[in-house]
Amino acid sequence: MITKDRRANIFQDLEITEEEERLMTGSNLRRRLHVAERFLNGQEISSILDVGCGRGIIGGYMLRRYMCKVVGIDIFQDDPESDLKSAVKRGLDVKKVDINVETFPYPDDTFDAVLFLEVIEHLRNYHHALNEINRVLRRGGVLVLSTPNMCKTSNILRLISGKGILPLESRDKHLWLFSYDQIKTLLIMHGFKPQNVVYVNYPPRGLFGYVHKNVVCHMVKRLGDIISVKASKVKPVYFEGSLESIFKERIGEDIEMFQPKEG
Repeated sequence: MITKDRRANIFQDLEITEEEERLMTGSNLRRRLHVAERFLNGQEISSILDVGCGRGIIGGYMLRRYMCKVVGIDIFQDDPESDLKSAVKRGLDVKKVDINVETFPYPDDTFDAVLFLEVIEHLRNYHHALNEINRVLRRGGVLVLSTPNMCKTSNILRLISGKGILPLESRDKHLWLFSYDQIKTLLIMHGFKPQNVVYVNYPPRGLFGYVHKNVVCHMVKRLGDIISVKASKVKPVYFEGSLESIFKERIGEDIEMFQPKEG
């Protein structure tokens, strides 16, 4: 188990800017990293692929935490030159890849773990990305996936009041929202076995926010802001075709077998 001082030293070594620190605080990045670490504990890890690596904060942390090779890929859309340089500076072996359509530039069964943290909701073709993750992850390897929770409290309240929860011009550029059940089904489609799910909350605002995050969401975990899932690759699968056919041919009655524990 990593100590608090060791974690602090790692963040100091990453030379995080003030802007990055604000983003990390607002999105509760440290808590999300802690969950990813928990999912990877006990695994034999010599190589990690960070899909959607951005500035390399998460990948750089994992490199120092596990002392292994960390590779990052990203579309690098917003500020490509600056983001790519930051990721390289933090020690990642980085490649520019359009995750929506391009083949990942790695052989089959290359990586022991893949990080796919708050990326799937931005992709036009997340099926392609999951196909490629399955291909480059070794059998038994771990996928750590996180995404905003469609069923979080604020979304439920917006729906009750007649408002939408996914504007055409989303502030966060989200194209999709997923519930845990949808993520679980997607993972099974693509040859993964969900093993564990944890719900992570953003920092609370005000008294109501504090009560909601620390009492309500503690009792009803599925109302949390972020879904974090650990899954293992159980078989190579290349998904193509309709959802109807995939349900009939590949899922059938298997879903109950893959029920993970909540924690």
